[in-house]
Amino acid sequence: SEPVCSYRNAEDETIFLKYLPLLKRGEDYVDFGKEGKCLKRAMCTDTFHTIVEDCAQYKITCANKDRFTGVFPGCCLKCP
Repeated sequence: SEPVCSYRNAEDETIFLKYLPLLKRGEDYVDFGKEGKCLKRAMCTDTFHTIVEDCAQYKITCANKDRFTGVFPGCCLKCP
């Protein structure tokens, strides 16, 4: 079987992520908490390590949210 990365989410489920060699990128998983905001993002590397990024690593505010692309880290906040 091919190697995969694993991540345990906020609901205590194990998520398996693959690394896609043809695309030279790993799958990622955005972990959403109970109130609809995301908490963390897990990504699989080419060496099959799981990198976990936390919302706290990003200086994101409702004012600068548009500068970030993708779901994460914009989902870390709820803006009016």
